[in-house]
Amino acid sequence: MAVGVHFIVNVPAGGPQVSTKDQGAAKPAAKPKKPKKPRKKGFEARPVGEVEATWLKYENVEFEAEPVKSAWARPHQTLVNQAVAKARSAAFEGAPEEPKVSIDEVSCRSVRCQFILRGPYNHEVALLNDSLAGLQLDGATIWRHYSSKKVDPPKADQPKTDTYLLVTIAFMEDNMDNAKFAAPADEIGGGAEDSEGEPKPAAPDDEPDSSG
Repeated sequence: MAVGVHFIVNVPAGGPQVSTKDQGAAKPAAKPKKPKKPRKKGFEARPVGEVEATWLKYENVEFEAEPVKSAWARPHQTLVNQAVAKARSAAFEGAPEEPKVSIDEVSCRSVRCQFILRGPYNHEVALLNDSLAGLQLDGATIWRHYSSKKVDPPKADQPKTDTYLLVTIAFMEDNMDNAKFAAPADEIGGGAEDSEGEPKPAAPDDEPDSSG
């Protein structure tokens, strides 16, 4: 009888409790780990032939009608900014003052990008445009297409006295190495492309004075 009473008084309902700190105590089962989500792969460069085929498909289509390939568009928006930075550095190297020309409204789709070059001084915008159009990689142009034209201010609150150039480009290849972009000095001002994408002829050298 005494044993029965002892059990009722000293043992809690549900049986004896075992502390996980006790030596030899069974450890609670670990919660199963949630499987990690697979990382999204970065954009893989398309073969040059596929880039050319995509260009031929959309070259005569309005830019806004070209479908957006987000995986391509994101890194190439960055590449556009890097190209402009390289061209800007080359165009204004040694300039006594910081040029007031910038890039706005960068938009990329499947094979083309558009953006605005703008500034208060027409000659600075033109110089940057020429430098950008002349960018090369390993001695060859980086552009499959380059065209530019003057437009009105894209936004109502922008100064109407500034110069605005709408630039449309297509890179020669995907994922080009911006670290190797170069703007040869003799290209600036003489090798830019006009609105039809054709290189401008260089200005002829001055004729020697034969008057004696």
